Amino acid sequence: MVICIAVVGAWSAAAIAGVGMRLAHTIETLCFVLIVAVLLIIGNTIGFGALANSMNDSPMMSLVRSAASSNLARALTLYFLLPFAICYLALSSLNQLVRQATYVVCPCVATKRRKLLDEQERTLTHKGVMRVKWLTPIANSHVAMVVDWEWAPVLLLVGYIGLTIWALQLGTTLTYMGLAVLIEWLITLHWVLVTFLFFIIGIIMFLVPVIPGLAVYLSAGVILGPTCADTFGGFIPASIYGAFMAWIMKFFAHILQQKWLGESLGSRLWVRQAVGINAPLMKAVRYLLEQPGLSLGKVMILCGGPDWPTSVLCGILRVPLFQMLLGLVPICTLTFPTTLAGAFQLKIDDGAAWASAATVFLIVSTLLQLVFGCVALYQIEKVRREKADELAKYPDDVEVLKLDKAAAAASVRYAAVTRLAIMPRLAKFWLFSSVGTLAISSYFLFFVPSYLFEPFAMTDIISAVFCWTCEAAIIKMPLGWIGLVALIYGSFALWLFEKWANKQVKNQPADDVKAHDELTGAGHVARSMGDESNGFDVTDEESKEWVELAQPSDVDAPMMQLTSTRGGTKTSYTGGVVPTRTPVATDSAILVQGGSLRTWSYRSPSVEQVQVVLSTEGRPLDADIELWHGPDNTPCKMRVYVENGQLRPFSAVIETPRGPNTVAIRNIGQIEFPIAANVIADQVDSPSPDCLAASTTIQGGALRTYPFDPTVDSVQVLLKTDGRPLNARIELLQGPNNNKQVIELYTEDGLDRPFFCVLETPGSGNVVRIVNTAPIEFPMTAAVVPHSINEAMSSGAVLGGDVVIGGDVGF
Repeated sequence: MVICIAVVGAWSAAAIAGVGMRLAHTIETLCFVLIVAVLLIIGNTIGFGALANSMNDSPMMSLVRSAASSNLARALTLYFLLPFAICYLALSSLNQLVRQATYVVCPCVATKRRKLLDEQERTLTHKGVMRVKWLTPIANSHVAMVVDWEWAPVLLLVGYIGLTIWALQLGTTLTYMGLAVLIEWLITLHWVLVTFLFFIIGIIMFLVPVIPGLAVYLSAGVILGPTCADTFGGFIPASIYGAFMAWIMKFFAHILQQKWLGESLGSRLWVRQAVGINAPLMKAVRYLLEQPGLSLGKVMILCGGPDWPTSVLCGILRVPLFQMLLGLVPICTLTFPTTLAGAFQLKIDDGAAWASAATVFLIVSTLLQLVFGCVALYQIEKVRREKADELAKYPDDVEVLKLDKAAAAASVRYAAVTRLAIMPRLAKFWLFSSVGTLAISSYFLFFVPSYLFEPFAMTDIISAVFCWTCEAAIIKMPLGWIGLVALIYGSFALWLFEKWANKQVKNQPADDVKAHDELTGAGHVARSMGDESNGFDVTDEESKEWVELAQPSDVDAPMMQLTSTRGGTKTSYTGGVVPTRTPVATDSAILVQGGSLRTWSYRSPSVEQVQVVLSTEGRPLDADIELWHGPDNTPCKMRVYVENGQLRPFSAVIETPRGPNTVAIRNIGQIEFPIAANVIADQVDSPSPDCLAASTTIQGGALRTYPFDPTVDSVQVLLKTDGRPLNARIELLQGPNNNKQVIELYTEDGLDRPFFCVLETPGSGNVVRIVNTAPIEFPMTAAVVPHSINEAMSSGAVLGGDVVIGGDVGF
């Protein structure tokens, strides 16, 4: 919550820079330090793993976490934490050097700790994250989280972040300089003409995307306050009149933005794709905006969101205009203090009371903007988690879905041709030099802007700073001019790199499957270079052998579902129930020996779910399955036991959003009981409509049983929560307390990562029992429905025998 407040506070500070530039810069720096300090303090106190797990219970942090693996989030992390990361790596290398020196100087004292640290290194080596020997194991685990990033797109976004900061700071300053010139001209006119001209100019300002609405409210106080003072009998009544006009202007501007800009832009396919109209987050926004009256979520979005994007988005979503205007009524709580803050800036020289009042109103407007924005984010995420079923009823835009697939393929080709390993030196020079100059110059502009430019407020005189020989020139020597040169060069070099990259993408064949699979692993498995067996270390030669064994053609898995469709009466089935499948061909899988581990790695975020299939040759199946999302995060894990892995093979779907992800399968059975394992990413089973509609709630600590008819040959099981952790035990029984299959399951977010599996139920007397092993505060929903039907099973009696009861036995 503190981090979200800090982010919204930084945005709010940028909007008030027109009348309080020094205050705005102070708030921006404070927000940045607050973000870093909170992350470091909490992570160091409770551990970063516990910090990640605690995020599951917060709707606000779930919203942040849902985008944490995108390239934009990575670029933001790199931009803001790079100076701290350099210091951290330097201290880590020093720590590792001291630790190794301790082994030599005091071997007897360091023996116990050395064993512990060596065990950490061994564990990380098995996971493939102990890559840099001069860093500590913990630092290696952190390095492993970023080493597999698509670095060219991430660095490109870092450059654009620097450009955005330059555009916001310079755009805001130039806007207020233009307003200062406008104020000098308007105050000489009649107040009616001033009101009319400012109304037109204010509407135009609202229609410019980069100008925040707070700038219009501030200028209303600065312009209308002094020009209307004589007519309204004083400065304060005239300032209140200016606040009222700013409030009215907001309604007119919203009408134009929604009906003229938003609805016209909404007819364009690329706009709908850019805003993510099919995303659950956008559907949650639509749900809130469609609520009638003054609902909290709608009011907070309309009053707390950025003016131009929010109003235009209302047009793209085609929500009712009158309801939006009704939701905008409470924005007067923001327009009035902001307008008064701008007006009172003109009276600072008349006494300390005016200066104090101006500062108070400025802080109040900033806090209101901050609160509105944070509550809006909270309401959006709350609806996304608690109203998932209602949001699913919104139809998807089919054209946008097609465009998303095409964009995903284009991004894969872009990432393939911009890999640093194959990038020419000249292209690398353009990329790194542009990103470096833009990042460093924007650091100065963001944290110490007074070193580059003279602070300028809307009430200042433009002629005092806009000249070459002024004592307080707007551009300071020499850092100001160096920063502008860095901006120009960085923009030009970034343009050159983009032009080169786009040319390479056009020359890249669309059917270059090898580059696609090498980059993403989509549809194919990037097998790990390591294995574990009986706790021994792994050598490079063994790793090569394991990779060779991992090829699909090397190992034939046991036949899966070899029961054929026998003769019988033809029956029609509805919904998701289908007849038993015909025999399928032998699939290729990896043989996992008892006591060993295999991993499947997927680097691309486009791989959002995989299907795990395990079987044996009629022997018991006992395995641990984990999903690794980074070296220290295991968002999903399960323990699987099957009495007969040939009769009842295990098949489950694991959600893998926000790659890269790794699926780890460990055979915890004896060495005599190997498992055939396969992880599929291209053709994944999905719940039937009957399964989606049959959900029932199981409270924490409760259980529910589902008996099935002998004709049911397999069943679908779907478990999920409202965003809370999911802990469950799934049992397949055939007879009293006769467990044929047991699954002990944990996922950190049952909404983001629901569990779906298909249980084979051959024979009669099958009962599925589901136990919610979580506390009573964590309910879950379960759906268990038939999946396939064995037509050969008859409901009649089974006759046999020629048994003679009594009388002559016929010897």
